[in-house]
Amino acid sequence: MSISQRERTSETQRVTDEAATPSDPAPIPATQVESERGRIVGAWALSGESCTGFASVIYMQDGRWDTPGGGGSWSITGSTLTNVTRTLVQHGERHAVASPHISHFELLSITPDALRLRYPDGSVKTLVRCG
Repeated sequence: MSISQRERTSETQRVTDEAATPSDPAPIPATQVESERGRIVGAWALSGESCTGFASVIYMQDGRWDTPGGGGSWSITGSTLTNVTRTLVQHGERHAVASPHISHFELLSITPDALRLRYPDGSVKTLVRCG
């Protein structure tokens, strides 16, 4: 086997290994995300967290999202869920932010009860639907 063939074989194995790594899942296809947009609507919390705590979020049909700590608007483009923070809660009162903060999350999977996202820091987290 030539060096070039070995390099290609090694590269193919590396790509295959990376693709199979469960800790680094691929995003779901954009067409599936667009057709499943309505499944995101509802209340969610990070797995193991309270549905009423700061690790919870409600995605509304009209494109707004809300948490105990703030809220804003959301949209899906391709396999990217974008949250724009427009309000924050400080000392029990909701205030508009001077400059909206934009966060992009990569949608990895959506089921009726679970939403897997890759966060901006690269971590993968599962949100579970709140009853």
